[in-house]
Amino acid sequence: MKDLEVERILRQYAEDLVSRYTWLTIRFEYSEKRSVYLVSYSPKCLISGNDTLINEMMEFEDRMDDVYGDDAPLFCEDERLFKLSPEAEVVR
Repeated sequence: MKDLEVERILRQYAEDLVSRYTWLTIRFEYSEKRSVYLVSYSPKCLISGNDTLINEMMEFEDRMDDVYGDDAPLFCEDERLFKLSPEAEVVR
């Protein structure tokens, strides 16, 4: 079931990151099929060289895992692990 609190947290997190890394794009949506939120960061080519950003992303993902367990969002870069629909929210 879609959790609006998780959605709010994801949106706030995405807006904060994008305000500091203006080249970053984050897309996310709830997947009925997987029963979790799916989050994709891009472009991978710029993310890969930025250790500060990567550490921030991993810390956030770990916190979400700690709080939500199996219901935590799934994260990837450039939709490498899953495809988002055209209706996915985009934060730039």
